[in-house]
Amino acid sequence: MTLEELIKKYKTENYKFWKYRDKDGKSIDTHFLFETHTDYLHKYLSFYKELPNMTELIIHAADGIFKLTNNGIEYFIRHNHQEVFIDKEGNQRGVPFEVSKQVRYILINRINDILKARTFDDIYQIVNECKVKGFGELSIYDTSMRIASHLNIEPDKVYLHAGARKGMEILEERR
Repeated sequence: MTLEELIKKYKTENYKFWKYRDKDGKSIDTHFLFETHTDYLHKYLSFYKELPNMTELIIHAADGIFKLTNNGIEYFIRHNHQEVFIDKEGNQRGVPFEVSKQVRYILINRINDILKARTFDDIYQIVNECKVKGFGELSIYDTSMRIASHLNIEPDKVYLHAGARKGMEILEERR
């Protein structure tokens, strides 16, 4: 698939995902349906844009919690990147709330620095400086993106994480 085809798919094809639980672990067993991936991204980031203050923003951003509506019912769910689960090999994945709670408290102490940020890189650097063990590079990026969306700041470059970065490194080696 070419990049052009991927972008077209992102902008035109329906997107859906299933959630077993809400943010508190309560069973919800529901599909969330979106017109496109772009529609999902807009609804997801709009939640953070609309939060009333920086403290609430940081709490939700670090925890990966956001609100979606399905069939008139509002659900607070945790983003798949941070939701804790057991993988096929029996390993715990995701970011436990105890870890994201540590990060959010450190970030709250950096609110003035965040408010001075003018670029996505500025925000990313601050979040990176606030990381603790168990809050990895994808959580750093996602949290930065959530905060940046509230401040109407967009990334100006592509960030690659983990598997995508490794794949890119392999492709670069083949050149």
